[in-house]
Amino acid sequence: QFDLETFGPEKLIAAVITSAEVGIETEGSQVCGSQIVVDMQGMSFSKMKYYSSPVLLSRIFRGLQDCWPYRITAIHGCYEPSYYTFVYNIVKPMLSKKLKERVHFHGENMESLHKFIPPAALPKSLGGTLGDKDFSDYRAVIHANEHIMENINKYEFQGVKSPRYDSSTATGEHALVIPKELQT
Repeated sequence: QFDLETFGPEKLIAAVITSAEVGIETEGSQVCGSQIVVDMQGMSFSKMKYYSSPVLLSRIFRGLQDCWPYRITAIHGCYEPSYYTFVYNIVKPMLSKKLKERVHFHGENMESLHKFIPPAALPKSLGGTLGDKDFSDYRAVIHANEHIMENINKYEFQGVKSPRYDSSTATGEHALVIPKELQT
C-alpha cells in the first residue's frame, strides 16, 4: 500500500528503472531476457486511474520498445480490472507488432500465466510455490549495486544528462531524479 500524494507516477517509473538496471546486470537476464509481471491485485480504481493514464502508458511502452537496450520476452498483466482492457486498447495502436505479441493479460486465471512462467518461479499470490512476496532480498541487491546507478549518472546525450540517482534522500530511500526536460 502506498499514498498517491507521495508516490506519483514519476517515482514509480524511477523505482522500476532502478530495479531493472540492476536486474539486467545478471548473466541469465542478458542471455535470455526477462518477463515482466504486473500484479494489479488490490489496485483501487483511483490508483489504477492515476497510474494508467494513456499518456503515461504510451511513454512506458514507447520507452520499452524504442529506448530500452534489453530483451523483454513478455509482459504479463494479472488481476487487472475489466476496464483496464479499455485503457490498454487506447495505447495498443502505438506499439510495435512484436511488443503487441508479447503483452498478455491473465485476469484471475493463473493457469494461463503458468503457461509462460512456471509456478516454481512465482509467489503464492500468483499461484506459485515461492511463498509470499518478499522483496527484501532484491532491495539488498539494489543497495549493493549502487555503483550501477552512479555510473548511469555520468552519461549525457546532446547536452542532456541522464536522470540523477540520489542515494542520500532525507528518508534514506533511493530516488531517481528526472530532469524537467525529460519529463515531457
